[in-house]
Amino acid sequence: MRKSFSLIVLLMIIAATTKALQSKKVIQVSMPKSSKLTFRYKDSTYTDASIEIHSSLRKDSVINKEVFLQSGEILKYSMGYMKDGKPQLIQKSFIIPQTIDTLKFKIDSNSNIYLVGGVNFFIEDVLDMVVGDPFLFPASNMKFLNNPNGYTPPVSSLVLKRNNSAIDSIYKEGLCTKNEYDILYTIAKTDYYFRLLYWARKNNTFAAIEAEMLAFSNEKERIQKVKHTNFTSVFALYIGFLIAHDHLDTKDVRNMVNTIINLGWRKDITIEYLSNVLEDVKIETTASTGIYEDLKKYLQDEFPDKLKKITPFILPALKNTEKAILLTTSGKKISFKEFMAQNANKLILIDFWASWCIPCREEAPFFEKAKQEFLNKNVIFVSISLDEDDKTDDWKKALIVDGLAQATNHYRLLSPKNNPLFSDFKITQIPRYILINSKGQFVDPDFLKPSDSEFIETLRQMNEAHKN
Repeated sequence: MRKSFSLIVLLMIIAATTKALQSKKVIQVSMPKSSKLTFRYKDSTYTDASIEIHSSLRKDSVINKEVFLQSGEILKYSMGYMKDGKPQLIQKSFIIPQTIDTLKFKIDSNSNIYLVGGVNFFIEDVLDMVVGDPFLFPASNMKFLNNPNGYTPPVSSLVLKRNNSAIDSIYKEGLCTKNEYDILYTIAKTDYYFRLLYWARKNNTFAAIEAEMLAFSNEKERIQKVKHTNFTSVFALYIGFLIAHDHLDTKDVRNMVNTIINLGWRKDITIEYLSNVLEDVKIETTASTGIYEDLKKYLQDEFPDKLKKITPFILPALKNTEKAILLTTSGKKISFKEFMAQNANKLILIDFWASWCIPCREEAPFFEKAKQEFLNKNVIFVSISLDEDDKTDDWKKALIVDGLAQATNHYRLLSPKNNPLFSDFKITQIPRYILINSKGQFVDPDFLKPSDSEFIETLRQMNEAHKN
């Protein structure tokens, strides 16, 4: 309860702080009949968000949308349409001004967007970037690659110089504030580093940009402040530079993960990159649990969805489950493989415990109560005792004393210390709660204790995600 109360207080503080930073704005758009547009951005928690504006009338109209936005945020307008039978995409980005409350735009019948008032410039009209957009796309979409000279160091330097000149010009004309100037300058620098990194990768000449990469690393705090610039692509190229330049062993996945973590870049950028990489690499079983623990320690409960997403790729599915034999209280035997087959398409929450473990037995009533909460809800609760083979009587006695003699799904694992189930789960202490699916894939290898106030809700959310 104390943990839950503290979390509520923290969320209230964050919400109050965010509200204070944001101000009420009105987005006003003159729109053609029956049209729709979307502005995309990242909110204060760096989560993708959008603002949709619809015109359902059969005539041109002016639509007002009241929103709360923070000055300095970047909004990206995008609309797809067909031209000559081919899909087209129009994109424009702008910085939310501090002093203007109504941002006015006009959309024509060809989906082009124009400034009417409140915003002085579109970023793409000021800067010459690789995709004409501060949201960097994957390399396959970059139009500058059509020019074989578009990414060489001389051209990159010229583009940066031209971009800086354009930024200086609109600043002198009073079209941008100092804060907007800094944002534009950061975007221009990010574009510059991207060109250099891509050129070095394409030509395998990483040593040639060593000095620039040192500057790039030293500027990471400023670069990351522009949170709406998709920095993931540049960061990925930078990792490639480190691998080639420092001769890092990519087969040592755990070392690679920690090297990337220790670079000190923002967590959302780092975990986004790692989640993409770890889905594609083969991880030695001996390193998998260590990688999971390293990531969990690094994230400190932030970005839990990312960790849950990549957990199945970090931790391999259980093997040799037919050799893990479970003993029922009546003396019958069943393999863990059979148990999973009997519970196909369900989540399986395992409670590893022992009769001599007092904390385990203190958690048992909470576990049994939660079991009732999830009856017929696609979650199976199973308790597996790690009592040794000569302690079977102790296990049964503990169940009787604790009022669990008639409870369902109570087993003792035969030969626990020499059992593949024990080694695959990497059990070093109990109680231990592990959530898997019926295919033996890990969903959460270190689940909350049943007495935790967040236990029920967390399991409910995971169950919903599993069904979907």
